[in-house]
Formats: sequence, C-alpha cells, structure tokens
Amino acid sequence: MTKVCERSSEKGFSLVELLLVLSLIAVLAGLAIPNFQSLFQKTNVSSAARVVADTMRYAQSCSITQSQLIQMRVNSSPFSIQLFKKDIDRHGDEEVWSRLDGRFGRREKFGNSLEIRSDLEVWEFYPDGKIDKGMIEICSEDNDCYVVSTQKYRGRVEIYEMEQE
Repeated sequence: MTKVCERSSEKGFSLVELLLVLSLIAVLAGLAIPNFQSLFQKTNVSSAARVVADTMRYAQSCSITQSQLIQMRVNSSPFSIQLFKKDIDRHGDEEVWSRLDGRFGRREKFGNSLEIRSDLEVWEFYPDGKIDKGMIEICSEDNDCYVVSTQKYRGRVEIYEMEQE
C-alpha cells in the first residue's frame, strides 16, 4: 500500500514570502526616516519660536497688569530665555531685578540643536504696552528659520517663517 501525499487544507504564507514582505517594509522605512527627521527639526524650530513669542506676550501682559517694567533676558549659547521684574530692595534705595514668579520665571531652555541670533540680550516690556524693537532669529541645522519680531509694531509680537535660500 502506498500513501499518497495529501496537501493540507491550511492556508498560509511561506517563509520566502514573509521575508520578501519584511525586506520591502525595511526599505520603505529606510526611505522615510530622513523625511521624518527633517520634519522633526522643522517642528522643533517652529515650536521654539512659538514659545519665545508666547513668553514675550506674557511678559507684555504682566507688565501692563502689574504696571511694572519686565525684562526678558536672552542667552544665545545655549539658547535660553528668562523673565525678570524690577523690584525695590528692602531699604528702598536701590533697584533690583528678581525672577518672575511661576512657570515663566524659570529659565526656558531650548537645547543645542538650535542657533539663535537676537538684536538684544535684554528685552524690556513697559507698563504702557510697548516692547523694545528688535528681532530674534531661530534656526535649525538644516537652515529652517523663524523670526520673532517687534520691528513692525512696537507693541506687537509677530512670528515669520524665513524663506530658505
């Protein structure tokens, strides 16, 4: 009696088919990763510009509501910003600067992957709503750049995306 090889009724994929699909997925992932890295850097730069602009708007608001001069100090290496308010010392004869209370008083750090150029190291926000005129340029290593500016209107903070050359 001879046995006839019967084919199983179970269906599935062979090892070769699975390896082929996995290798295609690996190739597609290899092509997509550089695009994601570029997108991440661009998002990082735009996020930093928004944080700087929001901090400036908050400083302006605090200056108006508290009728107090507020400073934003910009450190370019490593890139960080911090808000200060003008106080009078205990003896009442000397002006001193103290950190603003709350989240905006702490130093906001942006990491080493961003390059910053600022017209001013110290930005002042006045109780009448005015802000020192200037601009802060924030760029990534890929030259994706945003500008936070008060150049056009002295009391208005604007964000511009710079065109790549």
